[in-house]
Amino acid sequence: GSVSLDRYLQDPLPVAEFNVSTRSSLVTVRGRFWDLQLHGLSATRLERATANLTGQTVEVATRTDLVSLQGQYVLNGDFAFVAIRGNGSFWMNATDAVASASAELERGPNGGPWVRAVSAKLEVGDIQLHMDNLMGGGRWSKFSNSLLNQISGTVFKQAEQSLRGEIEENLRRRVNEELSRVPVDLTAARSERLVDALLESTAEQLRRVDPYALPDQARAFDQDLLLLRVQGEMRLQDGLLHGLSTIRRTGDVLAFYQNGTLLLEADVGFANLTGSWRWWAQLLGGGPSGDASLGVQGLSLHLRLALPIQEAEAEGATAAALGPARLEALELRNVGQVWLDLGGLGTFDFLLEALVNLVTNVFKWSLAEAALEAVAEALSKEIAALPPFELR
Repeated sequence: GSVSLDRYLQDPLPVAEFNVSTRSSLVTVRGRFWDLQLHGLSATRLERATANLTGQTVEVATRTDLVSLQGQYVLNGDFAFVAIRGNGSFWMNATDAVASASAELERGPNGGPWVRAVSAKLEVGDIQLHMDNLMGGGRWSKFSNSLLNQISGTVFKQAEQSLRGEIEENLRRRVNEELSRVPVDLTAARSERLVDALLESTAEQLRRVDPYALPDQARAFDQDLLLLRVQGEMRLQDGLLHGLSTIRRTGDVLAFYQNGTLLLEADVGFANLTGSWRWWAQLLGGGPSGDASLGVQGLSLHLRLALPIQEAEAEGATAAALGPARLEALELRNVGQVWLDLGGLGTFDFLLEALVNLVTNVFKWSLAEAALEAVAEALSKEIAALPPFELR
C-alpha cells in the first residue's frame, strides 16, 4: 500500500507571488497573485519507490488527491468585447497531483547509497479556478469565472515551481532515510555469492529428481498428402526431463530496494537440458511408434528473491539483518532453440513435418513448464531453510 508523507511536507506551503499575462485571439488577461499558500500536501502518499542498487538509480512516485492554492489577486483583461476586472481572494484546486521523481545514487556519508538531488515531474488532473469579487460579483462573476478557468493551467504553472521544489526536497529526505537501512557492505560481489550459493544448493535438491518425470501428452494433427488430408493423433508417454541439476546463473545479479525489502534478481538457465519420450501416432487404425528426444538450449528463467531488512542488535551495535528470505517470483523468460530427434517413422516419413512441428511447437512448452515447476519447488525448499543473517 501507499505510505503517507505528511511529516515530510510543509502544509500549508508558502508560494512566492507571481504575475500572469496571457493573450489569444479572444482573451487577454493580466494579473498579479500574492499572499499565497498551497494546502493539501499533508495528504501526499508515496505510492512507489524503487532503488536500483546495481544501476545506481532511484524511481519514486507520489500522489496527492487534491491541492488548493489560495491567496489574493488583482486582475484585468478582455474577453472578446467584454472587459474583465477584479480583486480580492481566490482559490485554485487541482486534483490527482502526481509527481514522478528520479535520482542517481551516490556513496553517502556513512558509506551506503545516498541521493544528493531529486528531479521530479508534476502532472495534475482537473484544475478549477475561482476569484471572489470578479466583475463585482453576481451573474457576471459566474460568467467571468467560467472564462478564467481557461487560463487556470497558466496560473498553476506559476505555482508548480514552488510545489515541485518542496516535493523534490522532501522526497530526497524520505529516500535517504529509507536508504540508510540498506547494508553498507551489500556489494555486487556479495549479492552474486548469495544467489550462486542458493542455486548450488538448489542443484543438489534437483539431483534427487533428475531425470524428472514429464506428464503424458496427446495432440491431434492433420497433414496434406497429395490429394488426401491425413488426420490422426500423436501421443508422448514415459517422458523424462534430464539436466535440471545443471541449473546456473546466466546474467548479472540486480539488486533493488523497495518498501523495506532488498530484492535480488537474476536470469538462470541450464548447461544441458533435454527431454525424452516414447511416442506413437494413430491414423487409419494404426501408425508408427518410436523414441523422441528434444534438446533445448537457452531456456531462461527469471528469479526474484526478497530479503526483508530488519534491525538486529549485535554486540551492542545495530546491524542490518536480512530475512527471512522468500521466493518473490520465478518466471519463464525464454524457451530458446530446440532440436528434435524422432526415430521409428519408417515408411511413415511423410508424417515427419507434421510430427516435428507438433513436438517442437507444443511439447517444448510442456518441457519448459515442467522445468519451471521443478525448480520452483526446489528453490522454495532451499529458501525456507535459509536463516536470517546479518550484514555489518
